[in-house]
Amino acid sequence: MKRFRLHNSVTRTDGFTLIELFVVIIMVGILAAIAAPGWLGYISRQRVSRARSDLVQIIQSAQTEAQQRNSTRVIRFSEAADVPGPPTVQVNPEEGLTDGREQSVGGEQNDAIQLTASAQEFVFNYKGEAEEAPYMVSVTSEFSNTPRCVIVSTLLGGIVQAEGDDCDVTLYE
Repeated sequence: MKRFRLHNSVTRTDGFTLIELFVVIIMVGILAAIAAPGWLGYISRQRVSRARSDLVQIIQSAQTEAQQRNSTRVIRFSEAADVPGPPTVQVNPEEGLTDGREQSVGGEQNDAIQLTASAQEFVFNYKGEAEEAPYMVSVTSEFSNTPRCVIVSTLLGGIVQAEGDDCDVTLYE
């Protein structure tokens, strides 16, 4: 009986070459470059929507407070655009007061959110009626092209959420 010898001279080519690795890294980079702007736009739209929702809640709670406590409620918007951090809204129990309940709009990481109000103050009288309607607050972001807004459209305090071309306060006069 003959014995066969196995030769270990077979060369193995396991693994990837350096060129293959570079090709894969370049492909991943290209895909990331394509997907990143879309993802950033999506995140920005979500932040603007959250800020608008926060504004609606603040306005509705101030209006409800005015009705329940039979007293005036004033909503003031932070006017300093150079101040770092998220925009804030202050709800005061009376006109002329500069202290009150300050609320952040849109969460902690919304430095890119800007609020633009048609008036520096929104006033709800003791019945919860808006004194000089319509009021409008526009919420924009440096990454979002479409403005979104909250409009207190009637003297009774009806609140409308709009976006784009519908964010024109003259449509609600």
